[in-house]
Amino acid sequence: LPILAPAPPPSPIRSLSYRAAMIRLRDEAASTSHSPPSQLPSASRREDRPEVTLPPRKRDRRAHAHTRLLMEAEARMSIESWTRAIDACDLVHGEVISLRTTVLGQIP
Repeated sequence: LPILAPAPPPSPIRSLSYRAAMIRLRDEAASTSHSPPSQLPSASRREDRPEVTLPPRKRDRRAHAHTRLLMEAEARMSIESWTRAIDACDLVHGEVISLRTTVLGQIP
């Protein structure tokens, strides 16, 4: 009968999630390398924040927001223009009625 060797213990990296394994590998690599020079804190708060790359669907929201503002402004101006046109039409209609009444009053 062949003698079976015991199975090796599972790799500690394989039992972890991918992200945890990457963190562990990075920490192990950092502990064996030289420490980076210390950096002075930045004077700008903007530099303190890490750069964020937005996914395309969220990146487009800014353009959509700008387009929405333009469309709302155009709709508002259109309503104002329509209101002025209706007011002018009502004014002309009132003058026509007034003139008709005047003319009909002068006919014997």
